[in-house]
Amino acid sequence: MVSDQKAMRRSAGLGVLLTALLLVACGQGGSDGGGSAPDPSPPPATTPSEPPPAAMDPPEPEPAPEPATPPAPEAPSPDAAVTDDGTTVTVALTGNDALQYNLDEIRVPAGRRIRLTLTHVGQGPKESMGHNFVLLAPGTDMTTFGLAAATAAATGYIPEDQRDKILANTDVVGGGESTTIEFDAPAPGTYDYLCSFVGHFSVMNGKLIVE
Repeated sequence: MVSDQKAMRRSAGLGVLLTALLLVACGQGGSDGGGSAPDPSPPPATTPSEPPPAAMDPPEPEPAPEPATPPAPEAPSPDAAVTDDGTTVTVALTGNDALQYNLDEIRVPAGRRIRLTLTHVGQGPKESMGHNFVLLAPGTDMTTFGLAAATAAATGYIPEDQRDKILANTDVVGGGESTTIEFDAPAPGTYDYLCSFVGHFSVMNGKLIVE
């Protein structure tokens, strides 16, 4: 009986000992490698942030267009340059940068009022390419008058000592300008007219014929 009890106690002690050993072994396995293994793959590469786009340079301003030169007025045709309403003859006379009048002959009936408009259809300024209209009295030498006028810039190229030889005249005009005068047609006959600006008279002249 006593021996049976000893055998039972021995068996119980061995069971306790085996249980303790199993618990110790399980504890060591959890700490030594029982957990999940670390991921061996390297961490994902990080993409560097792109630099902010460079600021665009503002567009260069376009150069301002140069102002266009206004077109010169056109000279009327000879047929349209002289009109007669029965009382007044209207004359549209032009001069250009080539030292030319559009009319080298103007015919008017006697007794009419003449309304003459001179227009400079060129581009030259009046200081260097001015034009005017001067109607000379009968018997006036055109060359003598023209040479005297060349020295009379202060009076619009109208020589003071020759005023008694002028029947009518306009002011001097430059490119794009015009001027108008009115006068009565002189007695029937033929009269010289010219531009008295320096040297123009030799090519820039014509005849007024009163019929």
